[in-house]
Amino acid sequence: MSVAKRRPDISDLRCLDVGDGAAYQVLRLMMLQESATAFSSDYEDARSLGLEHFIDRVRFEADNFIIGAFDEAQLIGSAGGYRERGAKRCHIATVWGMYVYPTYRGRGLGRDLLQAVVGDLRKLDGIERILIGVTAGNSAAEALYASCGFVTYGTEPGAIKVQGNDYSEVLMQLTF
Repeated sequence: MSVAKRRPDISDLRCLDVGDGAAYQVLRLMMLQESATAFSSDYEDARSLGLEHFIDRVRFEADNFIIGAFDEAQLIGSAGGYRERGAKRCHIATVWGMYVYPTYRGRGLGRDLLQAVVGDLRKLDGIERILIGVTAGNSAAEALYASCGFVTYGTEPGAIKVQGNDYSEVLMQLTF
């Protein structure tokens, strides 16, 4: 991947669609391998999935979507959002899969992605809270989420296990 020095502009953010399936597959596999403790999905499991899975995953729906960050044509980050489907939980949405390619970190792109996903989720009728989880000890991500209004409401001990080690997840929410 060629790494540009400039920070992508907000115009470089957009919802992914089926034409982005192959690019998302590459990014998703990279994020799961590079940041294994940050995601509940596993690299080896994801690697076994075909391109069709990733094409289906990026298929846009108003209440289930992924926003991608681009530097020219290169997908360099993403964050997803979805609304719970059940009648008793449809007031809750979740941000998931936040990732920015390491070379682009520290430039505000994670904040841009998070704000874009939250903004689109807030447009959904009836949404009252947005949830996000962060691996305990990931202070940069936790600080970003807190600076955008998310507050901690709990911790799930041992939420994931990576190479025999337990990692807890800090549970955060944004209410309005």
